[in-house]
Amino acid sequence: MLSRKWILRLSLTALALLVTTDRRRPKPAAPPPPKDKDDKPAD
Repeated sequence: MLSRKWILRLSLTALALLVTTDRRRPKPAAPPPPKDKDDKPAD
């Protein structure tokens, strides 16, 4: 079992990572799926 010190430290690091990633991407929009198969005309 982890001690409270390690749990607190891990939670703080995880929170810091989330904040930094949110700052990098202000709008976390998922990229559109590739439509290579749909765009090609059916022969």
